[in-house]
Amino acid sequence: MITALWSVLLLSAFAVIIGAQARYEATLVKRLDRKTQLRFIAEAGVMTAIGQLEKESGNSYHCLTDSWSDNEKYLKGIDAGEGVFDVCYDAAYGASGVGQTVYGLVDEERKININTADKSVLRRLLRGALDIGEDKAQGIAASIEDWRDADEELSVPVGSAESMYYHGLVDPYASKNAAFDLEEELLLVRDVDREIFENIRGYITVYGSGMVNINTAPRQVLLAVGLDGRMADGILSFRKGKDGMTGTPDDGIFESTAVILPKMSQYMKMSPSDVSRVSAAVERYITVGSTAFRIRSVATAKNGKDKFTAVSVVDKEGKVLCWQES
Repeated sequence: MITALWSVLLLSAFAVIIGAQARYEATLVKRLDRKTQLRFIAEAGVMTAIGQLEKESGNSYHCLTDSWSDNEKYLKGIDAGEGVFDVCYDAAYGASGVGQTVYGLVDEERKININTADKSVLRRLLRGALDIGEDKAQGIAASIEDWRDADEELSVPVGSAESMYYHGLVDPYASKNAAFDLEEELLLVRDVDREIFENIRGYITVYGSGMVNINTAPRQVLLAVGLDGRMADGILSFRKGKDGMTGTPDDGIFESTAVILPKMSQYMKMSPSDVSRVSAAVERYITVGSTAFRIRSVATAKNGKDKFTAVSVVDKEGKVLCWQES
């Protein structure tokens, strides 16, 4: 009798354990299935965004009135079976606060390419975006250049870093001596902490041609390529048009680099030094088109709780250059 009771108890315990395991596995399968569904929805958002990009494939320039730039009709809250997708980004740059949500893509040529920018551009970007002194900005700019170049020679005698500096850290490593593959690699560079990175990440890229699109670049980037505050503000005002709003039909557009000086000369008074400064920036750093675009597609389940985000970078033909998921 006792043996029988023990057998019943053991069988009951096994049944509870097996039942719990079965429920866990069922829940896991359900979650994995939901994640797969959301991944497909996020992918649909990316493909839809590429479709909007293809609408402008015939243009030699890219601007903020293009259908890929801000398009709620096709990129906001789009129903896709078991959920919806939003292709969007936060219009605020840096970590100073949350800005307006824009439903569109980000062209990478509105940013500074940390693989190609020279020390002067990097220094001006750091000075403009951060509350740091000239010496520190110069040191970080030089350290970025030394991280990506192929040698172990310091580009400036003080403030920069090569492998000898990194080998002396608590967790040592070598200078890469090759191009940045991801923007986050900047955190490995001397004096770049998380706060600095978060405040400049909206202005930097490792994709694109290395030139800056004057039709889309924000003020900090225009300053970084050597324009002064008055000229940068004038370009932004010209781009907004008479209504003072970005992305509307009356926006000013630079269709080629050849029209930049004539259009700005008509729009605002320019001194000989203004003309010289703009001409130098156009010759070295400025373009009117973009070659790479960042797509952030957020899939949300119908319950409003489960989300899946896919971030990709594509070229202007829609070829995927980078894909990240979260």
